[in-house]
Amino acid sequence: MLAQNSAGTVDRALASVRAFDEVVVVDGGSVDATASIAAAYPNVVWRVHPFRGFAEQRNFALRQASHPWCLVLDSDETATPELVEGIASRQWEDAPASLYYVMRTDWFMGRELDRGYARSISHARFFRKARVDYRGHVHESPFVDGRKPYRDAEWAGTLPADWRILHRPDNDLEDELARIGTYSLLKARERIEAGERIGAAGVVLALVKDAVTVYRQEWRNGRRGFVRTVLVCCHRCLVNVAIYAERVRRER
Repeated sequence: MLAQNSAGTVDRALASVRAFDEVVVVDGGSVDATASIAAAYPNVVWRVHPFRGFAEQRNFALRQASHPWCLVLDSDETATPELVEGIASRQWEDAPASLYYVMRTDWFMGRELDRGYARSISHARFFRKARVDYRGHVHESPFVDGRKPYRDAEWAGTLPADWRILHRPDNDLEDELARIGTYSLLKARERIEAGERIGAAGVVLALVKDAVTVYRQEWRNGRRGFVRTVLVCCHRCLVNVAIYAERVRRER
């Protein structure tokens, strides 16, 4: 579990996995009550590691874990009792897959996102630790033996649909806005390091294309879908603007 200034959500997250004998929490440098909240849970292994990117934090956390199989949970998520009991009650040594997808339920503005661009989908969250390393600054992925995960891979599986992760039932506009800047800069850095470039016209054209593409998926969600479309487009536009700004800086 990664945490940073997560006092508002981490107690709920840790309470959901109190049945596990070990929960590794890696903190990126909180200045709120995150550490004191985590200290109340005897199964928590607390580590502080300065934040340099999500993949680096994930890989550091995996190195602290003592168990061969790991479930990845964020500090603003909770595990359902079915997920915790299902994992704890099975022997995974001879599991046919090295990585399993877990269904995650997402909410926005008081409603479950069951359709549209940001709908609830499964995520690669449970895996054999020795086979995995994370890659990517933001929206990082757990690569298995150097291979990017996908749901139909022969070495991947899917846990039962009721074994779920619940992502922020109280998620609202303020939460999304608070994350956009950080995530956009991290994504831009990843693309800049990969050698991507974009011009001013490209920024504008991408914004128009994104608005059309995302809203075609979100229109059925009504006004919430419109808000989600604007937020997604803001994020993607900020990424492109940051890449363009870096190009301008280098050409001065």
